[in-house]
Amino acid sequence: MGRLELLRNFAKLFDGTHITHPQASRQGARSVEFALDAPIDVMVDGEVLTLDCRRIEVLAGALDVMV
Repeated sequence: MGRLELLRNFAKLFDGTHITHPQASRQGARSVEFALDAPIDVMVDGEVLTLDCRRIEVLAGALDVMV
């Protein structure tokens, strides 16, 4: 996606309608595993935390995750 296309669709990121874009996809998962070389900064509930995370498990229906 080029810069102009990104700018045209940027506002859709905030209301979730970006998933209707032909270049977007959505996939459900119960867990996600990471292969990270070092801890990373992540935003959790509006706060930035430095985590050494290797695996995340999601409770069914408890969380919507946008990638």
